[in-house]
Amino acid sequence: MCLLVIFRVVAYLSRVLESAFSALEGLNKQSFLTDLGNHLHKGLLSHWQKFTFSPRNPLLVQGGIRSLGVRMVISMTG
Repeated sequence: MCLLVIFRVVAYLSRVLESAFSALEGLNKQSFLTDLGNHLHKGLLSHWQKFTFSPRNPLLVQGGIRSLGVRMVISMTG
């Protein structure tokens, strides 16, 4: 389920970008893409801030992709 949502979001953003590149130019395109990027960044950041991260115990994400046998470890070590 989670993976399906990600694919739908990526497909939607691809269509938005395709439309933006064909319909906008110059500063309008720059302003739109900057605003889109800022909103995406803000949304993802607020989502990730709901989780607890530790350098010793990285967040283990298995959720919707568990059925595929895929595991993703996210470590916030810098």
